[in-house]
Amino acid sequence: MSVFKKPTNPQLISLDLTSRHLELCDVHCHHDYFKDKNWANIEIVPSNDTRETLKGMHLIFQTTKKGFVLGYRSAPEIPHFARMNEVIQLTFWLKTNDAAFMNYSELPYEMTSDIYYFTNRTEKKMETDQRSLAVYNEVTSEDRVPISGHSFKFQFAETLTNAYVMVENELGLLVFEKQFGEDEEADFIYINLAGEPPGRYHLYVDHIPEMSFYLMPPAMPRTFGVIDLYFDKSDASNYSLFDMNGDTIRQTYQLNVKSRAVKWKYFIVENGNTSQHVDFQVFDSRRNKGEDLVSFDEPEEVIMETGAKAIQISTTDALPFSESQDEKFKLRTKKGKTKVDWITDLPCASPRNPFKSNPDDKYELYAELLVYL
Repeated sequence: MSVFKKPTNPQLISLDLTSRHLELCDVHCHHDYFKDKNWANIEIVPSNDTRETLKGMHLIFQTTKKGFVLGYRSAPEIPHFARMNEVIQLTFWLKTNDAAFMNYSELPYEMTSDIYYFTNRTEKKMETDQRSLAVYNEVTSEDRVPISGHSFKFQFAETLTNAYVMVENELGLLVFEKQFGEDEEADFIYINLAGEPPGRYHLYVDHIPEMSFYLMPPAMPRTFGVIDLYFDKSDASNYSLFDMNGDTIRQTYQLNVKSRAVKWKYFIVENGNTSQHVDFQVFDSRRNKGEDLVSFDEPEEVIMETGAKAIQISTTDALPFSESQDEKFKLRTKKGKTKVDWITDLPCASPRNPFKSNPDDKYELYAELLVYL
């Protein structure tokens, strides 16, 4: 049992601070990039329909440092939502204002018109004790779903005759169907889902699954993903909010995002026409901290896009980004005619800077760091 604190967001439901509430479930949003592993810059917003549903079910929504929590007022009688037998869907939009979010997150870097979809329904999900809302324990490209409006054109792979097309919602309920005539040929069909709420839908042609998509309202800027939580007494999985007797089960769901890891490539350029440095070496100076030292490839002389000569030295392995990047690398050379040892600090890579891609593999990203001597 916990006492809810007053939310700072005026859009959230106001709570009576003198009363006590029971937690029904909470969602922990983790991100490896942040020092405390809490996804610091995510904004979690209930949909308009969900706000009304929460009120009708006498449930309380509140954001927390780790994510958000759903609770209900402690009372002797059975909670209102526990007396309901129909399946209830609650939708929460995930928004971010951080322009570098995709840079430091281990997610596909290319921009698409998809949304990341997370749910406590277990179909096509790997069930674990973590109760991940993603398909796997961590968010991956498998969680992406194409976005659609209420009306769209679906192109068939080939001309069909006497085709039957239907669309079902996530609960398997029919929301659209059309049977073409016996001799009627068609290359496409217009789908109209006017009046249907946001959610994941599935399109079938002649009862064969063709695509899944997320029906999304217009004008949803900064929306990275969505969480759909279902209250379903028929759900017998370990994600369910109810046991076999219909009594509530307190659940903790997880949403985990890994930090992106890229190779760091130092390009060392000497100012002037005469080279003063030889025997280039980059090393990890964290020798007395018990750290796993980072190794580097052998130096290589390259010609940069500007035409300038440079010495390229790369990390052997990709390094994950961190809110407090603690790598401490140094450059050692032999300088001048006497070949004296010369050492200087090197900068850390930052997800705030643009990445470069390998010309031979556009999906292999690296951080370019220019060092002028």
